[in-house]
Amino acid sequence: MLTLAAFQREGVEPQVVYEGSSVGCIDLVKAGMGVSLHAREFAAAFGEDEDVCCVGLEPAITFSYGLGYRPPAELTHAEQLYLSYMMQFERK
Repeated sequence: MLTLAAFQREGVEPQVVYEGSSVGCIDLVKAGMGVSLHAREFAAAFGEDEDVCCVGLEPAITFSYGLGYRPPAELTHAEQLYLSYMMQFERK
């Protein structure tokens, strides 16, 4: 939604036809089937590919990650440990 809002602010109405894996998107770009929006680090990995051109966007579009999980009682021990670790960084 943040990305679509950014397009709308600029008066652009993209025709989104695929939302899936990032690698799948790059394959579609290579096949001449549109453009794809990715995190700068992912896009940079294809900067040396002669079939894909990558450019940075300004101003940057920002987003925040979240953590989704099943009820804590249903998590494995390893998942509980990971959740406990990640909760140290919870933004209130």
